Amino acid sequence: MRIRSILAIATLLASVAPAGAGTIRGRLHLGSGSKPVTIGASSMEVMGLEQAVVWVDSLPPKFARRHRGKPRPARIVQIDRQFAPRVTTVIAGTTIRFVNRDKVFHNVFSISPARRFDIGRYSPSAIRDVTFDHPGVVNLFCEIHPWMSAYVIVLPNRFYARPDRAGVFQLPKLPPGRYRLHFWHPTHGEQRREVEVPSRGDGVVAVSL
Repeated sequence: MRIRSILAIATLLASVAPAGAGTIRGRLHLGSGSKPVTIGASSMEVMGLEQAVVWVDSLPPKFARRHRGKPRPARIVQIDRQFAPRVTTVIAGTTIRFVNRDKVFHNVFSISPARRFDIGRYSPSAIRDVTFDHPGVVNLFCEIHPWMSAYVIVLPNRFYARPDRAGVFQLPKLPPGRYRLHFWHPTHGEQRREVEVPSRGDGVVAVSL
């Protein structure tokens, strides 16, 4: 029985981290010109490094099939006449539940190519579900309150990371090879960079937006 348990654990570990797997780690920097963004009638917020997203554009086919991420339900709340969170990351196929926790009517709509929709006006405490099937950046707005905005980053796979406040990030384990990373930030745009994961060790990258 004990031998079977050990073999089962070994098999699980092998499926999570393939032989010769390494990772991509690095640091993201924001250039000058980080300006506060209006998010409410009387509130301001600076979109810091933790609002950025880093992801792998594509994976080797066999590896992608073995490590296909399953969409998990997500939630975006409208409260104090703003979206929370401001940036949401999901895998393609995820259904996001929008919840109105204010005492006023709200709306959510997007005209982004990755997902065009309009849920109409909905009352306090009401909910609406929207599924995001295609990778891309989706800008969210409220038709009633024009200062409200948020972002849904719909990803092609589960190999992504959110940097910390210092801009440091690390992706999940990847097999050796060359990968194209996508870096995105709400106010500093996006950039792509080729990174090599060696047969031993990690790929390291530093990017400024």
